[in-house]
Parts: sequence; C-alpha cells; structure tokens
Amino acid sequence: MQMASSSNAPDVSRGVEGDLTYIQALNANVSNFVSVKLSSQSNYPIWKAQMLCLVDSQMLRGIIDYQFPLSGDKQYYQYHYDNLVKGWIFGSVNEKVLENLVDLRSAQEVWMKLKSIYDPPQSSTTGVASPGIIFRTDLVRVPETEDTSNIRLKKDLYKAADEGCWWKAKSILKNHKNATTEVINGNGDTILHVAVERGHNYFVENLLEFLKDEKAMKMENFKGQTALHIAAMVGNTYAAQLLVQKTQELLTIIDRNKERPFDTAFINLKHDVSTYLIKSGRSFEAYYLENAPFAIFSAIQTKEYDLATELLDKHPLFALGPNISFDIILLTTTLTFPTKIGFKESLIYPSFDNVRRKIAVRSSLLFHSNFLNKCVDDILRVGKICNNTCCSWLGNISMILIVPLATLYPIYELICLLILVLRLPFSMLYFHLWTVLAVNVRPVKNIEKKKKAYDEAKKFLSEICNRMGRSHPGYWKPIIEAVRRDTYEVVDEILFVSPDTINCKNEEGHDIIQLAIINRSEKVYNLIYHIIERTESCRKVTDSSMNSLAHLVGRLAPSSVLGRTTGAALQMQRELLWREEVQKLMSPLELIQDNIYKETPAMVFTREHQDLMMQGECWMKTTAESCSITAALIVTIVFAAAITVPGGNQESGIPVFKKETAFTIFAVSNAFSLFTATTALLLFLSILTTRFSEKDFLVSLPRRLILGLFTLFLSTIAMIVAFGAILFLVFCDHRPWMLAPIAGFACLPISIIY
Repeated sequence: MQMASSSNAPDVSRGVEGDLTYIQALNANVSNFVSVKLSSQSNYPIWKAQMLCLVDSQMLRGIIDYQFPLSGDKQYYQYHYDNLVKGWIFGSVNEKVLENLVDLRSAQEVWMKLKSIYDPPQSSTTGVASPGIIFRTDLVRVPETEDTSNIRLKKDLYKAADEGCWWKAKSILKNHKNATTEVINGNGDTILHVAVERGHNYFVENLLEFLKDEKAMKMENFKGQTALHIAAMVGNTYAAQLLVQKTQELLTIIDRNKERPFDTAFINLKHDVSTYLIKSGRSFEAYYLENAPFAIFSAIQTKEYDLATELLDKHPLFALGPNISFDIILLTTTLTFPTKIGFKESLIYPSFDNVRRKIAVRSSLLFHSNFLNKCVDDILRVGKICNNTCCSWLGNISMILIVPLATLYPIYELICLLILVLRLPFSMLYFHLWTVLAVNVRPVKNIEKKKKAYDEAKKFLSEICNRMGRSHPGYWKPIIEAVRRDTYEVVDEILFVSPDTINCKNEEGHDIIQLAIINRSEKVYNLIYHIIERTESCRKVTDSSMNSLAHLVGRLAPSSVLGRTTGAALQMQRELLWREEVQKLMSPLELIQDNIYKETPAMVFTREHQDLMMQGECWMKTTAESCSITAALIVTIVFAAAITVPGGNQESGIPVFKKETAFTIFAVSNAFSLFTATTALLLFLSILTTRFSEKDFLVSLPRRLILGLFTLFLSTIAMIVAFGAILFLVFCDHRPWMLAPIAGFACLPISIIY
C-alpha cells in the first residue's frame, strides 16, 4: 500500500534536485511569458499559449495536464508546484474571472474550469481527454454555445444535493435519466459525490436505490475519486456502507494519488470508516492482506480488538517490517485501552459474580463476627447455584437484601431457603426481562459493548506481550504511558511477561513507582504496592534532585487528576490522603531529609499546594454560606408550620385532625425537618468559623461539610413529606387515589440531584 504519496513532509533522502527546481521555478518572471490578462473567450487562445510556454519552460506541464507525467522527485514535491502554478494563473486573469476560481483547490481544477468555460468541446457538453479527466461546461460564466437549460439543470441538481432535498432531485432525475453522471461543480463531482460529502445519508440512500447502473456509482471526479473516496475522506461511515453494499469493486479503485478508499480514510484519521472498509474487504484477499498492517491501528482506535487479533493472526510477521512494529501496536493499545465497567454498571449486566462478592465483602466490613462470615459464604454459594440455572434474578437481588439482614439469623435462614426453592421460576423471569432490555434499551447495549471491548482488549494485550517476549526493548514507552494514564491492566501484563521493566525510567529519570506517585495512579500504585513494601531499594529511591518518594508525593497532582474530584477543598483532601499513604512507607528520619534545594517533604507539599488550599478555603466558605441560607429558610418555614397547625380548635387550641394518621405524619416530619435543618445550619456556621489549616482539610472540614449536606438533605425530604401529608389531609377529602400524584410530585425535587 502506497501511503507516502499523501505525506506533506519532505524527505531529505530524496535529494536536493526537487528543491533546486522549485527555487528556479519560483524565481521565474511571469510577465516575460504572459503579457495579457484573461478576460473573455476572445483572448483565451493567446493567454493559453503564453501560459503553456511558461509551465513548459519550467517542466511543470504535468501539474495541469496528467498526460505529461512529472519525474519522481517533482512528483514528490507536487504540492509545492501546484500552489505555484495556481498562483501564476490567478495573477494572469482579471478580477471578474478570478471570482469563479478562488474556491478551487488545485491548479489542475482551475485549468480545467477555464478550459470548460472558454474552450468547451464542440460535439457535446462533456468529453474525455485523458483517462479519469472529464472536460465539461461549468455552472458559472459559460459560453453562449452551451444550452441554458442544461446549466439550470446542473444548478438545480447541485442545490438539491447540497441541501439534501431528495424530492427535488427525484423530480429532475425522472425527466433526465443521464443527469446522475453529470459533473455539477468545479471539482468534477457528480450528485452522488456532493450528497456523500455533505452527509445527507437519506438522500444518498434514495439515490442509490434510484440508480440501476453501477457506472454512475463508480464515477470519478477530477482527482479520480469515487463517492467512496469522499465518504472515507469526510468520515461518513453510513454512506460507505451503502456504497459497498451496492458494489464492492469500489474498494479497489485507485485515485490520482494512488490511494484506495481505505488509504484515504486512514490518512484522514477516519478510523470508523477504515475499520468498516477492511472488514468489507475480506472477499478481496489481496486487498485484505495488503492493508492489514495499517488496518490494525484503525481496529485498535475503534476498539475492534477481535478484528485486530484476526489481522495479527493472518500477518504473524508483518510487525517485523520497517513501517510498523509490536512496540507501536502496544503503545497504541495503551493509549486507547478501554475502561472496566463500574460497580453501578455491573449491577445491570448479566454476570453478577463479582458484584455479589463485592457487596458481601463491603457488607462484612460493617461487622466483625464469624457468624456474618458464614452468612457471606452461604450467600455466595446460593448465588452460584442460582447462576447454574440460567440467570440468577433472585440471587442478584439477594445480595442487596440479604446482607443487611444477615445479622438476624431466623430471617437469614428463611430467605436462603426461599432462594433455593424458588430459584428456577425467578431465573427464567429474569432471563426474559434481560433479553428485552438488552435488545431495546441503549444504555444496556452500551454496557454490554463496553464489557465486550474490555475483555477483548485484555486478550489482545496478552497476545501482543506474548509475541514480544521477555526481553523486548519496546516495553519502555508503553509501560511509562500506562502508568501515567493509570491503565493498570497494561502494567500488570507487561510486568508479568517481563518483570525487569519495573526499572524502566522516563526522560526525567523517574521509574514506575515514582511516576505512579507523581501522577496519582491509584490502581497502578495498588498493583505494585507489595513490591514497594518489601523492597527497601524501592522505598529509598531518589531522583536527580535527591527527591525521595515523600518529596514527589508533595508535588501538585496533574490537572486531569484533580478534575476527577469536585471542589477544591475535596481535591486538597485527596492530596493529603495521598501524602498520608506514601508517608506510611517512610521512616521518620526520611520525612525530614532535604533535597538539593534544602526543602523537606513538608515544605514541598506546602509550596506546591498553596494556591489549591486558598481555592479550597474560598470554595468551602462559598458552599457553607449558600447552604446556611437554605437551612435558615427551611427552619423558618417548618417553624411557622408548627405554630400554625391546620384544623386548630379556636376554643381549646387542640387540632381537630389529631387522631388522623396523616396529621401524625405531618407533625413528626415537620419536627424532624426543624431539628435536622438547625443541625445543618450549625454545622455550616462551624465551617465558616474554622481556621482553614492544612490538617483541617484532611478530616475536619470534609466531615462537617458532608454531615451538613446530609442533614440538609434529610431536612428537605422531611419538609416535603410534611407538606404532602397536610395536603392530603386538608384538600383530598380522604380519597386514597390522590396519594399517587402527591407521592410522585414529592419525589420529583429529590430525584433531580442524581
């Protein structure tokens, strides 16, 4: 596959002949050759003869006429010459003519347009001068010999394709069957080219149904590009699918730059299109095998790891070539490695084994008893039994319901017995429910796709590392980048295959352990923690500035890492937690050692986090002030509701609704809202009066903020419940069906926070 033809970077190895020729042409005096400015059809022959003398003298005729091919070096520097020749033409026409040329991209297109306007073929409106080059009359400034109705036809077709109005184009095409092959703009594009480029896929779909002859689908513009080339250039995957389904021969057509559609998509970084094209090229074995070395990158970019594995199996030796290698593949995989599905996503995914174990382990942390450990084991055993009979609907729900209730032995035993008895019917019910969700609900399909991509990525990663072997020198960049991105799967696989890569260092001399601490790579740090803990040399490692691990953790985390946490105060807390974690590995003497700048770890941390601490103080005060106002409003509202009880007896003052259940709910909720709002108000006031030191951001301030927000949240819920109860009591006249809309509206303000 010839990829070099689309490169814009000069290659020194090609010599200096092209550069000298270009400089010589650049210094040519245009006025010595072209003495007239093109203005009309009358002086076009003179202008054309003079311009041809100029380009022939500089050996650049091939720029405007492909019948005169350029030599090897000049063909490589063609993009220089193209702009030069186009500039000569622009400088030798008047302003009125130039208005119709400024939008054209190449000198050849400008030359063809002028020829079609001022020197059209006499026999017909279109003709062929050389393979792939169509001479035609254009839309603007046509000579008097061209039919005016034909010009209007082309304008209408272009406008319909540009706007995506299929009904307009259909009415024209019904009366003019050959209009599908007409050139309708200055680039030599047909109506199909324009519609694909604009992304009007509905238009393209109907147009392809209208076309009966494959010739119209294979039409090429002045650059030899088919509609599939255009789809690959702009990244229109759906249009590419429509075109390939009509005729797969479009995959192998080569344009003027010696590029197939796959090459065009790959060069323009349209990896979705290139991946689809390589999949469609399986029927063309030569095409499929030739493009496989580059297609593997597109497959990795689009997370089609099964296709990448297939290509790797078909080409076990291609990675030894000069343009591609295993270390580049591994680095690309590292940069695009998919993330694992989260805990919430795993709750609705069919495989719940890990979810059960996570819930059981987290629940067991709340209690410390042998009895609960036995309960956890029994729950996992029951869940496994349920899994062996299709899907475990009740087994999955049991992890949410059973673990909190597992401290009550009788209830626990009863629920386990019910699971064993009723597991089959509920499992079948869950199976059908999941089938409906997986087919129709997009979020579920996305989770399934994400899980599949992650599993395939791990298999592909393992295959690449196994092929590279233990002593491959290409592990350096991938493992360094994996540590920076906290892609622990790549680090784990590389360390498993080649343990010596633990000593790899980046340009600044930092190894994997130091980089994990600097970049706050939590997963990688947990992965190699046992190595740090048991190896003294790893704990005492220093860089060129004599910075220990305690100095490095004092640096401010990258902005991408800080952005994961909301609020400057909570970001500061996370930085303090990182420092506390790393300092556990250090001895007291190491915590006061200086680097070459005479700074201790504490001094480095204070200097690096000074701005963040100021931002955290400002953010904390602003949040506390806003929440204090909200808490004060709630206190005022619920206090007023408490002293103006509805239905009060004017003589005794005792409410007439005191025996009603709804009134009891109102009284309890109103009192609870008042007490929690007052607690929240005091908590936020305590935040405003604190000293905001470094240590306060670790525990004190975040704890007060979280407790204040939690109590404010409870107060809001209780206030809404109190209002709903009294609304039902006073206005609903004991109609039970009114509970449904009241409950629905009551849940609305609480649900929006999620």
